[in-house]
Amino acid sequence: MTDPDERSGKQQGDDALWKNLADDASLIDIFNHIVDDGDGPEPNLIGTGDDVTLGHVWDELEHDTGRNLQDPAEMRGAGAGGVGNVGAHRDGSGGPNDPRDRENQDHQRRSLDERGSGGGSGVGPDRDSNPESLLDDGNGSAVPAFGFMRGFPAAAGELVRLRREGGDNTRYKGVSEDQFEAKNLALRIGQALTEMSEGLECGSLVQLFIPTVSSGNRAVTLCTSSDLARVKTVHGDKFRRYHEASRAFVFDVSPSAVDSTHGVPGRVFLYKNPEWTPSVCCYRPTEYLRLAIAIDCLVQSSLAFPVFTHDPQLEPHTQIPIGVVEIMLDTQTTNLGDVFDFVSACVRRRGMFTCGSELLASETAMRRQIADTLANVSDTSNVELEHMCRALGVPFAQCWLPSSEDPNRLVAAGAPFFVNDRA
Repeated sequence: MTDPDERSGKQQGDDALWKNLADDASLIDIFNHIVDDGDGPEPNLIGTGDDVTLGHVWDELEHDTGRNLQDPAEMRGAGAGGVGNVGAHRDGSGGPNDPRDRENQDHQRRSLDERGSGGGSGVGPDRDSNPESLLDDGNGSAVPAFGFMRGFPAAAGELVRLRREGGDNTRYKGVSEDQFEAKNLALRIGQALTEMSEGLECGSLVQLFIPTVSSGNRAVTLCTSSDLARVKTVHGDKFRRYHEASRAFVFDVSPSAVDSTHGVPGRVFLYKNPEWTPSVCCYRPTEYLRLAIAIDCLVQSSLAFPVFTHDPQLEPHTQIPIGVVEIMLDTQTTNLGDVFDFVSACVRRRGMFTCGSELLASETAMRRQIADTLANVSDTSNVELEHMCRALGVPFAQCWLPSSEDPNRLVAAGAPFFVNDRA
């Protein structure tokens, strides 16, 4: 049982965190682009003046738990159903306690499948609730997230148009709606997400963010849905809450968006490189927009990487990712290179691609990049690092060596280091 003083301290810490965010005017501008209140990109997270509120994100997570994602065991064999954006009431219902809204949400709500079988249990409608999004796969099963996937060509085209308006003359690879096989791609993505979820050794949330075009200001943002997520962890309820909150955030990847509104999914999408951390607590709130929610939901390590339909090594600058896979783990781990090796293989087995294996891989693979340099490193390096730490009173020192593949890339795996236990 949690000690009352501990609970009080945690509450005070949370209050202090959000008060600091609200007092910083620059951060208010940042958060004004983050959370969608259900009517477009206008925010509902931080008020003006002394009116500080966590907005509908926390409201959605804290009110009646009956509307949260149900346990997969209770939903086994459920048919197609969909979920709109968190906090969005576009059907004219009065709000979270409106009986009509509750009935509609209960009818639409589909669980995240902890067993990784979400790819075959059904699909929800897209944001416009278009019945055509419930496309049959030919075997009597709905195709998960088809409504989202079929909108990718329009989102990619709009993003290219906005970049050209901003002076970007890159000849991006075009995406033809006629030739884009949304149905096939949605099936393969669902299979890859399931394989990742089932194969990871520790508990996880695996979710995919896909670019979409906002109906109001034509901004290109990243979003996810229940059909694009898999939960498999003893902390299932908390990780589902984190997914629900992620669906309420807006990650703007338009050229006009400020860097601080990209979030982790946006940075990975734009820079086309993986991003990872052994602990989300290593991030600052401005770097990780969902930090407070992640901590509250017991998220530990995280990894995010882009997904492509064609090999990015052959088309490094002209291809737009079809999405970003984000993996949240319930355990702090330092072997994220092994995790990335596994999930990259899952993507490749489904005929898709990712990138960044030269930046994040198993220790053995990273050691190979500096094998030639290590042969010339003095055997006394560890002793010299120890003397340095003792003399300076610092707790840790390590060497970074240039990769033989790229001298501008530094690698620490296998390089000399020393931990000063006396510091």
